[in-house]
Amino acid sequence: MSYHKLNVPTASFFENQKDGLMICGINWGGSPDNPSEEESASFFSDIRYNNYRYRTKLLKWFELFGHPLQVKEETAGPFERSIVQTNWLSSQSQSMRGKHLPSEYVREWENFEFHVQQLQPKFIIFLSVTMLGTLNSRNCLEKARRLFGPEAPVQILQKDVTSGGKLLKRFRIGIQKFGDIQIVALPHPTGSIGLSDEYIREFAEDISPLLDHYKIVRGFKA
Repeated sequence: MSYHKLNVPTASFFENQKDGLMICGINWGGSPDNPSEEESASFFSDIRYNNYRYRTKLLKWFELFGHPLQVKEETAGPFERSIVQTNWLSSQSQSMRGKHLPSEYVREWENFEFHVQQLQPKFIIFLSVTMLGTLNSRNCLEKARRLFGPEAPVQILQKDVTSGGKLLKRFRIGIQKFGDIQIVALPHPTGSIGLSDEYIREFAEDISPLLDHYKIVRGFKA
């Protein structure tokens, strides 16, 4: 399979053409037989476009991490413009249930690699912790090293979080650096059954400093 076209809904800005923040999901939702109307490209958090539950959840998570995104053109800044959205897989489907995701990621390594080579992100947010596992797998680790640089030890975090006296369902969060690329792996925002914003909020202390560092390196924060 040949990959030669960027599969992104976000507009190209100076801030995301290189060293940006790449949000990498699994694949595009919906049915390829019934595509949604094409919308004008803009910055990721522009409230006028792509106002779907998936994006709404991610906006909430950035806020919970202490890095809220502006949603209006007149207030959006370089941080908002530095974000680019894509997916590891080139396919479109309403659900990935029944699919063995690690195998799917390995099969479409070239699509992921192409997007990284073209976008050259400084920070990647995976919306599947299995993606981080794929990078570290025997099928992809050498390829990942050639793409990014040598890997640091991976951190897989889970926490016990209670709400209303009940223990919330636990999910994994992954953090790792490859070369000078920071990677954070989060659960899928709409496909993770039982995932609550309260649980995600507990990882603000782990993720907020990484976003702070990204902003400082990019000159977005004094």
